[in-house]
Amino acid sequence: MSFDFQEADQTSSNDVPTHFGGDHPLGLPLIMELEAKGYIVITSVSSPEGVSAIERKSHGFIRDLVLDSNESGTIPILLRS
Repeated sequence: MSFDFQEADQTSSNDVPTHFGGDHPLGLPLIMELEAKGYIVITSVSSPEGVSAIERKSHGFIRDLVLDSNESGTIPILLRS
């Protein structure tokens, strides 16, 4: 996957896509595509291991936040971010 700086300049804006389910099998290709187009992406994952997996594949423009629906303590952390 290559990064086209001209394309990124054309799509650059103040928009920051938010994606829930970054660690879902269909989520990773979507957020990687958005990053490749020049967006900064905020995504949720269900575990800290999901954060590591996505950060290893990204180029630094994806922010992963842990949101475990079975653990209510993760909701305020996500909302503050």
